[in-house]
Amino acid sequence: VVLDTEYDASFSQSISTSEGSFSLTPIQRWFFENIRVDINHWNMSFLLYAPSTLNLADLKQIIFSIAKRHEELSLRFERYADTTMQYVDRKADIAEACHEVHLEENQNEAVERLIWEESNKWQPTLDLEHGPLARFVLINLQNEKSKRLMVIVHHLIADLVTCKLLVDEINFGFNRLQNNQKSSGQKDMFSFRTWSAILNGLAYSEEINSEFEYWNRKVELIAKAASLRRHALVQQNDNQGNPAQVRVVLDTTATHNLLSI
Repeated sequence: VVLDTEYDASFSQSISTSEGSFSLTPIQRWFFENIRVDINHWNMSFLLYAPSTLNLADLKQIIFSIAKRHEELSLRFERYADTTMQYVDRKADIAEACHEVHLEENQNEAVERLIWEESNKWQPTLDLEHGPLARFVLINLQNEKSKRLMVIVHHLIADLVTCKLLVDEINFGFNRLQNNQKSSGQKDMFSFRTWSAILNGLAYSEEINSEFEYWNRKVELIAKAASLRRHALVQQNDNQGNPAQVRVVLDTTATHNLLSI
């Protein structure tokens, strides 16, 4: 992320070296104000093809190196009666978020189904209070040379953009190991505490407030153009209550109108 603004370096340093809890970012605050059910399960996941030479020890080393540079992977959240705070768990062992499984497929079970079932086991295991907020599962397939790497990350610490960066860093880390190169040890430009303070200051600035009307009009146009048709399919589940699966369908006209705004 490139921040096109000036900031006080001494202020940034004083924040980044402080310990203890700190405020949520604006989007994190929105999450806790609006999401009430299954808050640990608001995650995104993706599956990567992994080289056959990747093993669990190497995966732990790669993720450990990434976590040293990006402390978001070590965030924890504390909920109180009237607020929620976050802190960086300096004692968190990111290696505990790395796992390896072996799947044995046969003629009656497709690889995709086995991976889907394995994914369902790991999806609900993130924990905002105790961690981890991400998991990395190396999948070995009996009849395939390549492996799979399942990455599960909570939305409070990642979005599509940051997940793309995470994939790039995993690739970079593996290539570095293959070439026996040491980690540069370079950290983020800001600590997440500093980044949260900057975002909160920007969110309540006159510059942002002056743009509210413009973006509210955009939201109204998008809602009108999309003409979303939602179909809720409710499935009974003794373990997780009654989750709803929502399917959104856009026809050609709605898609064109949405992309033209």
